Amino acid sequence: MTAAPFPHQETDRLQALHALQLLDTAPEPAFDALTRLAASVLQVPIAAVSLVDLHRQWFKSQLGLDVSETPRDAAFCAHAILGDGPLVISDAQQDPRFADNPLVTGAPHIRAYAGVPLRTSDGMAIGTLCAIDRRPRQFSPEQLQQLRDLAVLATREVQSREQAGRARAVAVHSQQKADAQEQLYQTTFDLAGVGIAHVGMDGRCLRLNPKFCEILGRSANELRSLRFQDLSHPDDVALDQGHLRELMAGHGSSYTLEKRYLRPDGGLVWAQLTVTLVRDGLGVPQYFLSLVQDITQRRSAEDALRSLRHQLEQRVQERTDELRRANTGLAETIRQLQASEQALHESRADLQAVLTHAHDAYICVDLQGLVVEWNRQAERLFGFTRSEAIGRSLDALIIPPAMRGAHQRGMERMARTGVARVLDQRLELPALRRDGSTFACELTITQLSSHQHGHLYAAFLQDITERKRTAAALAQQNEALARLNHEQQLMLDNEVVGIVRTRDRTVLWANRAFERMMGYGSGELVGTDTRLSYADDDTYERVGREAYAALEGGGSYRTEVEMVRKDGERLWVDVGGSRLVPGGGEALWMVLDITARKDYQRRMELLAFRDPLTGLPNRVLLLDRLERALAAAQRHGTRVAVCFADLDGFKSVNDRHGHAAGDEVLTCVARRLMATVRDSDTVARLGGDEFVVLLVHIAQPDDAQPVLQRAQALISAPIVLTDGAIVKVGASFGVAYAPDDSADPAELLAAADRAMYARKRQR
Repeated sequence: MTAAPFPHQETDRLQALHALQLLDTAPEPAFDALTRLAASVLQVPIAAVSLVDLHRQWFKSQLGLDVSETPRDAAFCAHAILGDGPLVISDAQQDPRFADNPLVTGAPHIRAYAGVPLRTSDGMAIGTLCAIDRRPRQFSPEQLQQLRDLAVLATREVQSREQAGRARAVAVHSQQKADAQEQLYQTTFDLAGVGIAHVGMDGRCLRLNPKFCEILGRSANELRSLRFQDLSHPDDVALDQGHLRELMAGHGSSYTLEKRYLRPDGGLVWAQLTVTLVRDGLGVPQYFLSLVQDITQRRSAEDALRSLRHQLEQRVQERTDELRRANTGLAETIRQLQASEQALHESRADLQAVLTHAHDAYICVDLQGLVVEWNRQAERLFGFTRSEAIGRSLDALIIPPAMRGAHQRGMERMARTGVARVLDQRLELPALRRDGSTFACELTITQLSSHQHGHLYAAFLQDITERKRTAAALAQQNEALARLNHEQQLMLDNEVVGIVRTRDRTVLWANRAFERMMGYGSGELVGTDTRLSYADDDTYERVGREAYAALEGGGSYRTEVEMVRKDGERLWVDVGGSRLVPGGGEALWMVLDITARKDYQRRMELLAFRDPLTGLPNRVLLLDRLERALAAAQRHGTRVAVCFADLDGFKSVNDRHGHAAGDEVLTCVARRLMATVRDSDTVARLGGDEFVVLLVHIAQPDDAQPVLQRAQALISAPIVLTDGAIVKVGASFGVAYAPDDSADPAELLAAADRAMYARKRQR
């Protein structure tokens, strides 16, 4: 026994077989009918539709067999799928390949065999339609042709399963892609660090993320029941509504403002709100996209800084006024020497009052570090009364224990040398309160002279704890903003979507995704004209005109165009753009490579709607065009002619010259039919040698006859095959008219088919 070798495309063939999902499935009437016809026509006890798997042949349909499968190495059908035409064996016992085959020496005792390969639309032989006899015999040419015809029907059934499977795969792929995009958007929406809400035209939330609920302190259900006016501070509603009216009037596509929201506990939340009006493809407003960032801490810090600045300015003004008054008093004292003692007394009294009621703590110590003056602000700041502080050592009152040694050494140095590095400087040092707590203190020390105490040291002290806390908060916020900006830049550079910023068609910036997409190095596109990326001048000019009109109106622009990479390779992209600033010259473009999707769509459309041999519309596309033609004829009061054609003499071409020659004849007939009709008409191939010509805008039934006469004359002209052989075929036409015969597409085709067979019988 000689086992059949594997075809040279065995892997592809097995993939095509398994993709059909026919193996190990239940019997089906369509295949069983073909098996019965084969057994009856060839007058054999056994017939089957066999599918050749990797290690077995499995019978999708069988007649006269008790088994559902046999080993592949013993299968006659494994030999049959290697050839282009039928495999015919008159006596297996006389054939060295099969003489000792167990299917010959044992059940089912095969002696005669005839099998025709069944092929997918890609030409892969996945099995056979076979007829088997238990006695030696010769099959007549008529019987073999009938077996081929039945195999054509089986092949059509297989290819219809193939097309249905591809359609299912397309639908599943599209759904998976849509689901993935929706999941990506939902994840980004839910995990965003800012509040995001879709707000309907009535002001109510349609969709919102957890951060939005967190910022406003309310649940999602509660927010959906309220309008944005109910959530806003009353003083901010009018400003917000004014911006919304501007958007609805077409003045810009978004706006940004700072406003206050109301929490359910009565508290306020300051937020930076950015609102974008989302329109559909016709420009009709759909909803508002609101981005909310909590800036309460920033506003509090800004308010604190403004208050502190005001206090400092006021304090400086007060001190200036005090110095001005003191200078005025001193000048008056000099000019009036006779009243010097009285003026000096009054000046001291005024100074004491100023120091007593000053906003800063005022402390004066002598060279031994003992307190000689302690004002009311010092009492409030440190917790010691003036009477408790006077005469006590300063380090025992306000100097933290860890710094007392340094303080005492500094006092000793000042007493010894009269020089101190801390004089007349603004210092920040920790200070100690009576209760043991410490705080940040700003300190200024000035040396004074006194007849009573000799040298004195006057110190003005201020609690700067709140100021340092505010400064730290601002620094932390600035650091976070800088980090966020850096992260956003990294996201832009690593985004899978190309992003380009332009001004007047000149590239200002492009992220790495776009540079890689177009085949350029980092920064290589900056400063170039965007014409560099377009496939032709017409596309460049068209996109420029359309984008200018859309963006100048405050909207956005999106299209699909063909672009060219640096290496000359072309690709299809989805381009969307919007102005960065309404009315400005700069725009931001999002570019997505859709080349693979475009190629896939073209392939799927060809498989779904075109005959793979001739490229003509198939039955599906023909019915679609017929329905459109019927609707147009009804509107305009015209007729439609459906012409069903069957070739005469085509079977003899196949028998004498083979199927390859038959394919050449079918392709030539298709070209000749196309040459006889108008651009508005349709020529379709239904399968085998059956064609349909659809003629539209027919005024009278006789108007179709000249077209059919030209078609018959062209078809009957000699055809020269590739191998030099010359063949001739004819054509029989049957015609049905709408609305005369019917207005239903299927009934029209059936009527034209009947008319064609009636014409054949007349010959």
